[in-house]
Amino acid sequence: MKIKIKRIICLIIATVILCSPMENVTWCNNNVYADTISRNAIDEISTMKTREKLILVERRERLYSGNRKTSSYKSVVEAATGYRKQLLNHQYEVNAYVKSTNAVPAEVFDELESQAFKVTSKGDEGDYMYWDIDREYPSYTRYTRKEKKKIYYYYHFRTEVWYLTTLEQKKQVDAKVKEIISQLEITEETTDYEVIKMVYDYVCEHVKYSDSTVDEIVYTSWSALFRGNAVCQGYAQLMYRILKELGISVRVIAGFGSRNVRHGWNIVKLGDYYYNLDSTWDAELIQNGIKYRYFLKGDNFNKHTRLEEYKTMEFYNVYPMAQNEYNVEPLGYSLKTRSAFFAVKKAKFKKVARKKVTFVAVTGAKGYQIQYATDKKFKKGKKTAVTSKVYFKPKNLKKKKKYYVRFRAYKIINENKVYTNWSSVKEVKRYVCR
Repeated sequence: MKIKIKRIICLIIATVILCSPMENVTWCNNNVYADTISRNAIDEISTMKTREKLILVERRERLYSGNRKTSSYKSVVEAATGYRKQLLNHQYEVNAYVKSTNAVPAEVFDELESQAFKVTSKGDEGDYMYWDIDREYPSYTRYTRKEKKKIYYYYHFRTEVWYLTTLEQKKQVDAKVKEIISQLEITEETTDYEVIKMVYDYVCEHVKYSDSTVDEIVYTSWSALFRGNAVCQGYAQLMYRILKELGISVRVIAGFGSRNVRHGWNIVKLGDYYYNLDSTWDAELIQNGIKYRYFLKGDNFNKHTRLEEYKTMEFYNVYPMAQNEYNVEPLGYSLKTRSAFFAVKKAKFKKVARKKVTFVAVTGAKGYQIQYATDKKFKKGKKTAVTSKVYFKPKNLKKKKKYYVRFRAYKIINENKVYTNWSSVKEVKRYVCR
């Protein structure tokens, strides 16, 4: 009786919800004003797909040394080259054979994919290829061999890949991009700024925002080129493809737009600095007489928040952002970039002894933070000290205890302490009586 009553109540609630007028659900906000456009198209749908990748699983089939010659197993970097070629050919099943000393399959696979999707000089690789993949299902088998007193792991990774476009569509994009470039009439005298502006204008003027993502092709540059519409992933992928072919350093940045919804845009390099640009949002404006509101902006890009992988010190060190928008004084690197330049510096020991620890000086450092502990992971028995010198003399170390030491450098930027990563952990040998 109680179950029947619950079902009746659930049906009543569902009916009320379905019959009630629905508010507009915001999937990606275009950050444009109602009085300047006829519709806020990007208030309607999500414009950046979440790449699906299932957890790496071990296949039940057995892999042993007799299955394949050990010479066909390569380092991660070498194996990634073949892996990339298979992805470029849109193979459904992608295979890689890796020889490694790493016993953790997930770490080896992540490094394999990192190498396969790394940015190159080719427009159809790197970010273009990465964002053309909808989802993947990786698995592996492995066997172990001891060679010259060292343990090696022989992995066979097999990944089922689902693409957003077909190989034929990819070839159509290849041809169309060449055609567009030939029409832009770029000469040796054309500056990088002019090249970026030409491509930006072309995309903003020729691509309209898609009203629906029912057909997932709208997430691609193919849809932008051949149907004349796309969502932000398609815009950003097309910008990447054309600019990369023209020799401009460019990346696709994934993150969130206004109202905390998925969004994507690009960064491009001009001179020493990278700048943000969002052709999706400007396309809506340019078609209504407003230009370049989101073109070549500095690091503080209004209503654009990056995913974590694009906010790391390592990323900012490779792709240093400008403080302000292009040609706006003062010129210079953003605060995050200046912090990154210091934070990625290596902290290295020069000599470790029980009475004195010496560091290799870190350029620009104001001081050094040192930690001693009886636990190698520094979770217990930890002591911390600070010095402005490149050496430190520890005190009160117990003679019969083993200690571990690490250090990092720091400097003050805009009144904030910025640290390098910790050095490697070194063992401080026990005191030996003579």
